[in-house]
Amino acid sequence: EDMFARLHHELSTPGDKPRFAVLFTQNLHGREVPEDFLQQIGGLKYGNETRYDVYYNLQHYTDWCLGQFMSTARSQPYFNNTIFAITADHTSHINPNLYENYHIPFLLYAPALLSPARYDSVGSQLDILPTILGLLNLEAVHASFGRDLMQVAARNESGFAYLMLGDSIGWIEGPWLMHDPLGETAPRLYNYIDNPELTNNV
Repeated sequence: EDMFARLHHELSTPGDKPRFAVLFTQNLHGREVPEDFLQQIGGLKYGNETRYDVYYNLQHYTDWCLGQFMSTARSQPYFNNTIFAITADHTSHINPNLYENYHIPFLLYAPALLSPARYDSVGSQLDILPTILGLLNLEAVHASFGRDLMQVAARNESGFAYLMLGDSIGWIEGPWLMHDPLGETAPRLYNYIDNPELTNNV
């Protein structure tokens, strides 16, 4: 909550140049929500009879913080000139396969600048920089290996993503996920759309 308040402060500071800000939260990394924070959001949402209740309550609190921030931001001058990009580095690791660990959202929120849409192209964090540069219509030299996901979707391409987990690597393209444990066993190929559990090596 304090970090979102600081982000609001930074974005509200007057200035005549465009700015780029990053907020990295580690709320969901194995801690319980402090009791005084819980009181602000009406107490626990998930009781200890729920599996992973600590994690889900942390998620609930983080969602509340983001909601409070957006509610405040909507009434500020910077809101209509800002692209909010929201993503994660990985999922909860509750399901330990390569696909489920990295099947994350990437949300671009800018109601004054972007029309609502959903794209199914595959992408990764490497694509965030070129995508935002494309939305801003900025041509810039950069060192990202990624691509502008809006252009990928406009060309009706499937996109691709590189994955890494421990000592193994993966590649996703179209409906296919190739997983290479780097020496433990032979590389494996899965159709993650039909088989998200990655149990059927084709």
